Amino acid sequence: MARQSPAAPIDDEGLGPAMRALTSLQRSFVRAKVELGLNDTAAYAAAGFAPDRGHAHRLAHDERVQAAILEEGRKLMRAHGPKSILTLVEIRDNVEANDKDRIKAAIELLNRSGFHAVSEHHEHQHHYLSETEQDRRILALCAELGLSPDEARKMLVAPADFERNAEGVFELPAAPLSDNPLAVASEKPVPGAAA
Repeated sequence: MARQSPAAPIDDEGLGPAMRALTSLQRSFVRAKVELGLNDTAAYAAAGFAPDRGHAHRLAHDERVQAAILEEGRKLMRAHGPKSILTLVEIRDNVEANDKDRIKAAIELLNRSGFHAVSEHHEHQHHYLSETEQDRRILALCAELGLSPDEARKMLVAPADFERNAEGVFELPAAPLSDNPLAVASEKPVPGAAA
């Protein structure tokens, strides 16, 4: 592909929408940046503008010019992509090259052919409930299961609170009404339970 001089008029045919939206001089500026790799000031002068560093900087950062640079850069990458792939293959297959370079070339080839590494992300959410909230939740679940309020309140007692009686059956030790955790729990309404 013969390179066109950046100052030469650019034919609209084959241009993307971002390049078509620019003036002829702006298009030449974009081509000088993308195809020749010139800095802002040099591309500004090569496009045919009078040398002016401030104007060159402003033009290079204009949204429309940035879009055109991206558009032309992508076209250039697509055009040179096959050659770059062949270069990677040569590096990968060169037994005299450093192993790290050969591995990197192989990884780059895999990444560009859809065989890239897959990463997984897991999100864990933890919900912490106070003891009161836990008791309410237990009582609500028991009510959903159809347990009576008395049976549901038994679920609020920790296994360590039970003692084995003379017959070997576990039961709660008798405690004064004010110290009994079930007495406090019995005052709580059981959601969904009939009053």
